[in-house]
Amino acid sequence: MVRGYSEQTLKTEPVVQLAILTGLDDDLNFVRGNRESVLPVLTGVILYRQLSKIEQRKVMEQA
Repeated sequence: MVRGYSEQTLKTEPVVQLAILTGLDDDLNFVRGNRESVLPVLTGVILYRQLSKIEQRKVMEQA
């Protein structure tokens, strides 16, 4: 696993850097090939993780 912050990767491949920070290291080839469709999903995952447990439950009830 390559967890960590890389300023160079952030500048050249921001979607890939988000994937690395969220723990999707094993799926980087897929992420690189599908950046535009993966970005909204990664954004959603990151936002979801920032919610409190109660708010996460509310989101899951609506899903």
